[in-house]
This record gives sequence, C-alpha cells and structure tokens, in this order.
Amino acid sequence: MHQGPAVPLGIDAPIAIIGFFMAACDDGSGSSGMKPATPDLKFTPTNNNTAYSVSKGTAIDAEVVIPLTYNGLPVIEIAANGFRNYTIMKSIAIPNSVTIIGTGAFSGCSSLTSVTIPNSVKSIISYEMFQDCSSLTSIAIPNSMTIIYERTFSDCSSLTSITIPNSVTKIDSRAFEGCSSLTNVTIGNGVMEIGASAFEGCSSLICITVDATNQYFSSQDDILYDKAKTQIVVVPVGIKNITIPNSMTSIGYRAFAGCSNLTSVTIPNNVTKIDSLAFEGCSSLTNITIGNGVTEFGYSVFEGCSSLTSVTMIGETPPELYSDIFGDINSDLKIYVPAAKVNVYKAIWEMYGDRIFGIVPLNAVKG
Repeated sequence: MHQGPAVPLGIDAPIAIIGFFMAACDDGSGSSGMKPATPDLKFTPTNNNTAYSVSKGTAIDAEVVIPLTYNGLPVIEIAANGFRNYTIMKSIAIPNSVTIIGTGAFSGCSSLTSVTIPNSVKSIISYEMFQDCSSLTSIAIPNSMTIIYERTFSDCSSLTSITIPNSVTKIDSRAFEGCSSLTNVTIGNGVMEIGASAFEGCSSLICITVDATNQYFSSQDDILYDKAKTQIVVVPVGIKNITIPNSMTSIGYRAFAGCSNLTSVTIPNNVTKIDSLAFEGCSSLTNITIGNGVTEFGYSVFEGCSSLTSVTMIGETPPELYSDIFGDINSDLKIYVPAAKVNVYKAIWEMYGDRIFGIVPLNAVKG
C-alpha cells in the first residue's frame, strides 16, 4: 500500500466535477454559454497559427468562461499549467472547441468546485491535472479515459469517493496520493496496473471494491489483492479488522503501513515472507499471530507498532533475522513460541531472548 505523452482518449462523455454548470453553445459572440467570455485571459497562437491556446493571463474572475473563438479562430487548447494556482477560481466552463488539455492545467486551484470537460476533448496530458484542488468533493471519470496519470488527483483533500470506469487500464503512481477524505474506491474491470503509492496518504480510506470480472485484481473485505489473492496490493489505512485469506503467500513491502486503527492480525500458514515495513505505523496493533510457513522477515517489519505487546509464532523453526524487526520496541512485548522450541528461538533471536516464552495460545493459526 506503483508519465508519458498526450494520450488520445476519444472522449464520448465529459469529465464532470460535481457542482458544474455546462458550457453551452456559441452565442455568436465567441463566448461559450450564456455568460460572456472572461476578460484578460491569455491567448497564444498554436497549430500553425490556425487556432489558439488559452491560459489565465491576468484574469481575476471566480467563474471563468472560455470562448469558442478568439479573433475569428477556434480555441482548441488549455495550455499546460494554464490555470495553475488560480486560487480564486471556483468554476470554469470549457467550450466544445477545446480538444487538448495540458499537464497541470488546473493544479493548485484550491477553490475549484466546478468544471466540465466536454466531449470534444481528445487529448489530456493529465499529470498533476487536478493536484491540490482541495475543494473538489466528487469526480466522474468518463468511460473513454484509459489512464489516470501520476498525481492527477493528488492532494484533492475534499474528494470522498471515486469510481474508476471499465475503460481505465492503468492507475499511475501517486494518482490519488494525499486524498485525505477519500473513503471509497470502486475499480472497474479494465484496470491492469496500479502504480506504487497510488493511494498513499488516503487516511480515511476504508473500502476498495473491484469489479468481479477484472482479470488482474480482486477485493475481499475491502482490501485490494491480485486476482488470485496471493498478494496484497492496497490495504485501506482506515481499516480496523482483517482476515487474510489462506491463498496469501507473502505480505508485501509496507502492505499495512499506516493502518493506525488495526488492532489484531493473524497471518495464515501459506505466507512464507513478511516484507520490510509491512506493519509500519500500525500504532493500535496489540497482537499478531504468525503462521508456521513464514521463513523470512524484512527489516523493521513492526516499526512504529507502539501498542504491540503479543507476537505468537506458530512455526517450530524460527525465521532468520537480518535486522531488528520491531524498531522502538514496547517494553511489555512478549513473543510466544512452541514450548519445545524456546531455546532454539532464543539462540537465533538472541536480541529478543528475554521476551521469548514457551506458550502457544489457543488462537493458533489454521489453514
């Protein structure tokens, strides 16, 4: 809990950010809709001087209206970073002459609550497109979009839910990073790749649901897995309880990192590896039972697990430790192991020798 050129999207439905007003047809004055074009926008010739690109210029209006035409030529592009950090803008109406929206076009528009991207848009270079748009609460992604690029919606701190349509095949790294109000994510059947830290810092996330027909990912108990449920992909950091399926074979790097509400975990016997920092920052975790299949720990597996007082090892052969797995250890931590193997554990886990006890509680792992 993984950039590229402009991508032709063939959009059939607009991206609608809730609270919008529609950009209506040209009224003959070159403006889009019933309101006149916003004054003091900047227009730059493009496409061999046959059209214009638009950006903020010196405009100061909170409701921005882009015209269909300027000086008799169509406005076809919103420039890269064109409205970046236009912090007073609350809404923007885009005419159906626009076919391209550049990288970071609306990044940092912290008051933006309203924008409609029309069907005419065929190319979105969407890195950081809505980054830091902290007033957006809901976004509808059109069925024609195929990639959600890096940081497209990062730090949209008012965004509460998102549905990824079936057309999307990739969610890039950090796409929703820092969306601290995001609670629910629904992923369509087309997603084949999810980048690192795509949902990093989504501190309210409690539920991830995947379309059952997706061939690459699945969900169970609000957690995102690979299709076969052998590896965890994303754990919602707001989750309180978890049952790890017996199909799991490894707990990945930082898989449960930051799950500060998680109190108890049982690792099934099929898991052979618990990777580095897997439970980092699980500050409410009090006990964990580890099945007999685990042969390898990464480093600092339980770093920041300040409430952890009970670790039960079911396996008779202690995994090799290559570094400290607990970090700042709780003074009350006890490690329970099979009674006949206490000396074996103490010899191999020498640094924890005085915390090892020959007791196996009744909640030993099954499966």
